[in-house]
Amino acid sequence: MFRDDRPPPRALYVSGGREFPEDRWRDCILHFLNGLWSGDLDIACRPRLHLGEITLRLDEEAGEYFAYGTSLETPVPEVADYEMEYSIGSRLEVQDRLMRFVKDDRIKLLVLRLRVGTVCLWKKPWRSRFGISAHGIPSNTASITEAVPQ
Repeated sequence: MFRDDRPPPRALYVSGGREFPEDRWRDCILHFLNGLWSGDLDIACRPRLHLGEITLRLDEEAGEYFAYGTSLETPVPEVADYEMEYSIGSRLEVQDRLMRFVKDDRIKLLVLRLRVGTVCLWKKPWRSRFGISAHGIPSNTASITEAVPQ
C-alpha cells in the first residue's frame, strides 16, 4: 500500500471566488495576475490571492501588497542565490516576481518583503507542490493599520 507523507492539500482561491486544487497553484497565480491585467472586475475590484492560510492583498491606494493570515514559521529551504528572487511590496514588483516564479523553473524561492512581515514561496521537488512561510504578518486586515510602522 502506498503511504503519502505529504500534508493535506490547502485551499487556493482568488477574489471572485474561483477555487483551485493545491496541485494547480501555478494556474491559481496566473489566473489572479491575468485577471488583474485584463481588468476582470471579479478579481480587480478587491484583488486577493489566498494561498492556504495566507492571503496576499493589494492596497490600491498605497500601490503595494500586504499579507494577513496565520504566520507559518515553516523553515525555508536553502537555495543558491541564482535560484532566488526578492521583492519589496510594490504592486508592479510583486506581480512581476510572482509571474517569474511561476514561469521560470530555475527560480526555486520567492521572498516577498512587505510593509509588515515577509512571505516566502518555494517550489517543492514534486512539480505540483509548493511551500509557503510567513513571518510577522497580522492575523486579519483590521490589524494591518495597527501594525504598519509610522
